[in-house]
Order: sequence, then structure tokens, then C-alpha cells
Amino acid sequence: GTARRDIQFTFIEPWFLGRKLALGFDAYYRNLLYYSDVYDIDLIGGRLTLTRSLWNDYWRGMVGYSLYNVGIVNVEPTASPEILAEAGHTLVSKPIGKISYDSRNSVLLPNHGQLTELEAGFAGGPFGGQTDYYSWELNTSHYFPGLFDGHVLEIIARGGVMDNWGSDTHIPMYDRWSLGGLFSMRGYEYRSVGPYDSLGQEPLGGRTYWFASAEYSVPVIQSLRLAAFYDIGNVYPDPYSFERPS
Repeated sequence: GTARRDIQFTFIEPWFLGRKLALGFDAYYRNLLYYSDVYDIDLIGGRLTLTRSLWNDYWRGMVGYSLYNVGIVNVEPTASPEILAEAGHTLVSKPIGKISYDSRNSVLLPNHGQLTELEAGFAGGPFGGQTDYYSWELNTSHYFPGLFDGHVLEIIARGGVMDNWGSDTHIPMYDRWSLGGLFSMRGYEYRSVGPYDSLGQEPLGGRTYWFASAEYSVPVIQSLRLAAFYDIGNVYPDPYSFERPS
């Protein structure tokens, strides 16, 4: 398509080594043309994961390793100094881990229970790559029956922080948090919520974010629902800080 080009291979073995242990592998190439009017993103990489149940069927744990090369390419010479400084390729080598609790009564349309996930990553250091940073993110979604049959109330909260460790001070722009778009801060353009460059034109992403949402949905016809929602959140340039730049 004109907005993006994707090639992806995914493999999942749900009973790795004959155990209740899921082995997952992804390899991908993405050319993201929709990201900006003054640059494109080339992304090539892969991810290997192992996932299994923990104390009971509600709890799951995942450990994995992600290796990818992200390129800020085709940068317009009139771009801001911040964007020009990001031009080029960065290799990211990052072990990842996630623990989740899932008590939903349905994956497709739950009206009871919750899904809560805590995910962490640790890039660089002994794992190589060209950037050293860590990140953690908490996502929780709770579901409740509505006033009438088929009505559902969904409450969502998310938050995350990333920061450098060691002597590194840079986190690739592609990896930073952002909000805006269909799945976060609806009514705002994609990535439009958060810090901008010195020209006030291009989103730069941030190192701290929070987001909350409430949605009440009702059935209209089969496979079609009507929803009323309220989204709120923000993205900040510094880690562990809720102060916006002056």
C-alpha cells in the first residue's frame, strides 16, 4: 500500500518440548510511510518468546528476546534539528518479560473479569545493540455487565516509563511512548499527543505516559455495536516526571 509495506513471518509451537510451554517466533520487515511527512521508517527484526501458565490458568508469564534495526530514512533537509539528529539506523537488542492475569469470561466480547499485564524490557549492555535503556509498562482492562442484556462497560488504565541506564542518553524516537489514534486517545491524530520538535510540527514521543478510558457499548445488530467513550491521557518528555516542557 501507499501508507506502509509489511512482510511478516510468525511461528507458534504451543507444546514446545512436549510441555505446556508456547514457543513463538516472529520475523518482520516494515516500511512505515504514514509516520511522518518529513521522514519514513524502515524496521527489520525478529522476536523469540517462551510463554507458560504460572500458578493457575489465570496467570501467565513470558520471557523473550527482541532484536531489530530501526531506520529514520528519507529525511527532508527542511526537517527540524531534532528530526535530523535522529536520521540513520539504530540496532536495538532487548530481552523482554511479561506477567499477566486474565480472568475475562470471553476473549472477543467480555463482560466480566479483567486483563492486567506488566511488561518490562532491558536494551543494550551485555546484550549489545546501539542503545542502552530500560522500560516498563502496566496495562489493565476491567469489564462489567451493563444496564441491559448485551451492554458492556469497559474501564482501561495504562502507564509506562522508559529511561537510559549507564552513560547512554538517547532512546530511539521510534521506541518512545506516544498517544493518539484509534486505540489510544480517539479523536486525536496518530501520535499527536505528546512532546513536539522545536518547529512544533513533528511528534518526538516521550519517556513517561499515562492513559485512561471508559467505554459503554451496546449491541445494534449481530457483529455491530454502538459505543460511547471518554479517553484521557498525556505523554511527557522526561522519565518519572509529569511535567510538560515550558
